Amino acid sequence: PAPETCDGIDDDCNGQVDDGIDPITCGVGECKVTVAGCEGGRVPLCTPKQGGPELCNGKDDDCDMA
Repeated sequence: PAPETCDGIDDDCNGQVDDGIDPITCGVGECKVTVAGCEGGRVPLCTPKQGGPELCNGKDDDCDMA
C-alpha cells in the first residue's frame, strides 16, 4: 500500500480508487472556487471566477484581497 494519489488506481489498497483526496480551492474573495481534488483519475483544473465592480456590501467583489 501507498498513499492515495489521483491516478485511477487504488494506491492505498482499501478497495476504493482515488479516495480521500482533498478538494482544490483557487481564487480570492468572491472569485474563490472549490473543485474536487480528483476526477476520473486526473487532477481537475481550478479556474477562479472573474471579479466584478467593488460594491458596498462587505465582500471582496473585485477579488483584490482588499
